[in-house]
Amino acid sequence: MGMTKKKLIGKCPVCNGSLYISELSCRECDVKIRGDFDIPLFSRLDDKEREFIVLFLRSRGSLRELQRELGLSYPTVRNRLDALLAKMGIITFRPSDEEITDVLDRLEQGEVSAEDAIRLIRGQESEDTEVEVEKTERDAAETEARAKAQEAEARKVEAKIRDKLKEIRRQEREIKKAEKHTDKRKT
Repeated sequence: MGMTKKKLIGKCPVCNGSLYISELSCRECDVKIRGDFDIPLFSRLDDKEREFIVLFLRSRGSLRELQRELGLSYPTVRNRLDALLAKMGIITFRPSDEEITDVLDRLEQGEVSAEDAIRLIRGQESEDTEVEVEKTERDAAETEARAKAQEAEARKVEAKIRDKLKEIRRQEREIKKAEKHTDKRKT
């Protein structure tokens, strides 16, 4: 009875065509419904695209915040979002004249290759950008791990300080008791 759950994919691994769901089954009563069901929109995206959407939502839609988190330029983040929205059929991707001019200027200055310029104009990421994003994601994960370790260490230090304060207060109470006892003896 323990079927292992598999991740839903949206593209055929053989021909890259769009997949559809042909059967739904109930685990409780074993009823089966056959038909031609669309795969949910977000299931059509790859892991990187879904992660981008999660980061976008986490930043509450702020491209500036997303830019800082990913360590990418604002135009790159916006192009990535536009390309993703176009892939999802939410918008038709068309770069502005200003964006095209910017890419062509960068191509002319040798900042991007012709292939990368085409990808940028089409709203696709360059392979270099993907590597850059992966490195940034690794760096962010390492920074987060270091921050968590520092937080844990700080909590340990705080606990030690609290314990020391408790000990000092206890000793102060004992000293006061001893002083009272000494004062009583004097009288």
